[in-house]
Amino acid sequence: YNRVWIFDTRDGKGRAVRRMQVNDENSSAMLIGSDELVADYTKYYRLAAHFKPDLGSALMIGGAAYSYPKDFLARHPQATIDVVEIDPGLTELARKHFGLKDDPRLRIFHEDARTLINRSEDRYDVVFGDAFRSFAVPHQLTTIESMRGIHRLLNDDGVAIFNFISAAEGDKGRLLRAELATLRKVFA
Repeated sequence: YNRVWIFDTRDGKGRAVRRMQVNDENSSAMLIGSDELVADYTKYYRLAAHFKPDLGSALMIGGAAYSYPKDFLARHPQATIDVVEIDPGLTELARKHFGLKDDPRLRIFHEDARTLINRSEDRYDVVFGDAFRSFAVPHQLTTIESMRGIHRLLNDDGVAIFNFISAAEGDKGRLLRAELATLRKVFA
């Protein structure tokens, strides 16, 4: 589904980093020789444990190089995580170049996240949203119907954390304002 580059470079601290670039945008990164998270935004997903200290199950929408799912499993040894990644080729590249290993606590679904949201009977303590195409969330994952589906997948005290690339104000902040309005219609 994508054009993918994998290359080694250095981060701003001079550390060796392996990056996955999908369709001209950086998608995932890891320190070479470590599963430490490189992208600052992925560290915000760790806030789920603040809001839900006893979290046991998670759904990650978007896998790419599986940087955050690996971090989640390492930090929560009793928890499980399901990852829905539309492109099975990205999962294979994550296995080959980013240290993704089989783990009984990790289930991977290769399908459009919207179809999984619509059909799943599973319940989660946290849902992470990190699916992108050309710096935008696929439209089918921004609708009120998809947010209702995500809400349905959450346990009563569950948490949803989404990554949206948007300005906060002005014309370039329209996506964020529209998505906030949609979220407010579904989530308290």
